[in-house]
Formats: sequence, structure tokens, C-alpha cells
Amino acid sequence: MKNFVIAAVVLLVLAVVLNFTPVKDVFGDNGCGTSDDISGVYTEIDPEEFPIEIVLLEDGTGSFTYRINAQIRHEEALSWEHQDNCVYEVNYFDDEGVVIAVEEFIVEDGILVFIVDGETIRYRKSNDADANADIVKGASGFMIWGDKGWDGAGVKYEIKGCKTTYEQYIDGRMQNRPSYTIKSTTDWNKVNWKGTGYKYNIDTEGYVFEAPGEAGVQVTHRYMDGEDVTQKLEMYYGYPGGALKKIMFPITVALDRFESAAHDLMKECPGKKSKY
Repeated sequence: MKNFVIAAVVLLVLAVVLNFTPVKDVFGDNGCGTSDDISGVYTEIDPEEFPIEIVLLEDGTGSFTYRINAQIRHEEALSWEHQDNCVYEVNYFDDEGVVIAVEEFIVEDGILVFIVDGETIRYRKSNDADANADIVKGASGFMIWGDKGWDGAGVKYEIKGCKTTYEQYIDGRMQNRPSYTIKSTTDWNKVNWKGTGYKYNIDTEGYVFEAPGEAGVQVTHRYMDGEDVTQKLEMYYGYPGGALKKIMFPITVALDRFESAAHDLMKECPGKKSKY
């Protein structure tokens, strides 16, 4: 015990002598914003055709994604770090981890500004407040309801930022089940887009979209005559309710069309950050 105390005192003295302070983030206090401030999903402003997407993670890694056409996307890994005078350097890697390009950017009013071959390219950070309402409505409506979209689905709905809420009456009489009204809210900004996938349903002979996320990525309740019967109806329908950590619904359109809509929604609502 005595030796442990002595060692602790020595470490404390060294910390004072060396003016040691804990590192807050990978860049430290450089006066230009921490890595947490700058990290996020950025989309190219005024692209010539398909917008480029840059993801900057807090740990100094990220990705660079561009479209070759409407269906094919290419993604490259990157690393980024602060240099001097609020200039950041980006290294792009091929599939083998070899650096294939190096660029620099600065941050002006939350906009990433690159100068590449004399051309200025700007990227805007995506967040809930900046989400384009028309894109969120169109993309999420197509994903959930297909070509009918929100307006043709016959449901009462509301869209605020990256949250979509709808109420729908479910008539269970044809299946000898209780009828009820469902109210479901999906927060697309809590989705882990890198964890999304499809599952084939043998009974319906179609695909189901599944996406993990943070707690509350989807909140679903079921009502009968104004009473919340969410838990009671689980035994009849097998669908969980309350605050969920995963969203799941059937895909009613071709997968390539679904993926295109999902990509548009992801740009507006980048969701839960994940390195993998």
C-alpha cells in the first residue's frame, strides 16, 4: 500500500511539472473547434450531378462516398486531422489502405470548404434542423408506403424535421383479431444506417427492411377507445410496442428504388454515427 501511494505521488508531481492536461478529443483545443464539433455527415452543395457525401467521425476517421450512377455508389475510407491555422488535412485510402489522395479544407460557418485543382467545393453538414422537409417526406413516404407516399396512404401523418408520425386504423375483424388505432413515430436521425438490411419473408414472398438504432428510434402505441392497449395486443399480433431500438416494415417496391430513397433520406437524417 505504501509503495502504491508513493507511485501515485510521483505521477502527480510529473503531471504538474509537465503541465499535463487530459486530452478532450483527438485534436485537442486548437481554437478552431473540437473533433466532436466538426464531425458529422456532410453533403456537397451545388453538385454537377450526384452529390458527394463526406462522413467525418470524432476519432479522425471517416468515409468519402460518390455515385457513379443512380444505382452504383463508391465509398473510400479517409482520415482527417488538424494542421495549422484551422486548416485540416484529409487522406483518402484505397481498399488496401494505401493513401491515394491528400486534400485540405477549412471550416467557414459550419461549411467545409475544399479547393481542388483551383475549384472551390463546399459541403453542408446534415442535421435534424436543416433536414429538407420535402425530401424527408418523399423518401420516407416512398420507403414505407411505396408509390402512394404519405398523401396516398390514407393515414393521418405529421413530419417534423427527421421525425415522421402517423395514425392508422387497423381493422382486425377479417382475421378474428381486435381492431385498434396505431400511432407510430420514427426518428430517422436515430437510425444506424450502416446496420440496415433486408430479410426475406417466406409467408409474404417479399422483403422486410430492418434498421437498428438508438432507444426510441421508433415509438409505437396501439389504442382502443382512447385506451393504450399496446401490451395487451402484443399477444394477438406479435408486434412489440413502446420505445424500440429497431424499425422494421415490409418493402413494397423494387429494392433498387427503395435503396435510392433510403440514400436520400440518409443524407438529410444521417442518424447514429458508427465507424462500422
